[in-house]
Amino acid sequence: MFFPRLRWRPVCLHVVLMTVNLPRVNVLVICAAVLQPNAAPMSGDLAASSSAANQTAGPDRRRADEGVVRVVLDRLIFPELEKFGTRVPPAMLLVENQTISLDATGRMPSRWQMVLTPNPSNGWPGLIADDVRRQRLIDSFELRNARHHELPQLDRSDLIRVANGRIAEVRDQYRDRPLGIARLSLPGYSPDGYAVIVASFDCGALCGVSWLIVLDNTTGSWRVAKAFTLGVS
Repeated sequence: MFFPRLRWRPVCLHVVLMTVNLPRVNVLVICAAVLQPNAAPMSGDLAASSSAANQTAGPDRRRADEGVVRVVLDRLIFPELEKFGTRVPPAMLLVENQTISLDATGRMPSRWQMVLTPNPSNGWPGLIADDVRRQRLIDSFELRNARHHELPQLDRSDLIRVANGRIAEVRDQYRDRPLGIARLSLPGYSPDGYAVIVASFDCGALCGVSWLIVLDNTTGSWRVAKAFTLGVS
């Protein structure tokens, strides 16, 4: 199974820019994140305290989580499932109900932080150029993903949520068709309307991809700003 937990190591590093159409008749299993073209910075209180980056009213945070996860599914996960083409029975996407978490250190891997950070010595622009915003996102991501959580409610008929311990059982039930399995972290947020999330899609022994995704909500709805491929199988 590809990326059974969030302890991936980058295999390749490049920007993924994509536009996609939603599938019509697929079912999904989730775990992951989002992408889109450049996002203009939004003026905001970047000097807010670290606790402000990590503390948000419960209902507001849940709604934000649902919005981010939906965008990641629509923009990244479902397009991978569509690559199976039109089949009978149709391909299904299973979403792991438990979020992926960081390792015992509770820290975002240094390689991921390098992807987020500009590097003038080699011309790497970084996913997030603003130092304060980037640190707010990292702090929030680490706080929220120190342990596993239940995925936010999605109320979608085109996916199947599966408990972590039942993935193999459910795969066996649908062995007559192609299957994809999605796994996602919880998003980390900055006070000025940005989010970062990690997601993966597993479709077999040598079939899978994982992303580090930056989203923004500066126009009133979440969209993928940038998505970087962390690993490909």
